[in-house]
Amino acid sequence: MGRRGPYDGGVERNRPVLEADDSSTSSSSRMVGGAQAQFPGHRFRPTGAIDAHHDWARWGWELVGPDGGATVAAGVDVAVLAPDGRLRAVTVFFHQPAGAAK
Repeated sequence: MGRRGPYDGGVERNRPVLEADDSSTSSSSRMVGGAQAQFPGHRFRPTGAIDAHHDWARWGWELVGPDGGATVAAGVDVAVLAPDGRLRAVTVFFHQPAGAAK
């Protein structure tokens, strides 16, 4: 299921589609790089503000085409924060992009 890495000494992440081989910073960068290689010219952008409550946070995002084109993926990440504010665990929920065919 989740992977462990050094963000706080043990980040857990659950990304069923975009999964890295571990949760280190370099592995997470490779995972994002893989998405960018699969969707050249696309970029991730937030869909709103980050909501936080105690040691929990959540944020929405979408992967959009070049020049703000069509959204090809969207979701919400939910994270547990370590006492020092770094990520301890991240779970990604994918959802149907607005306007996409069902």
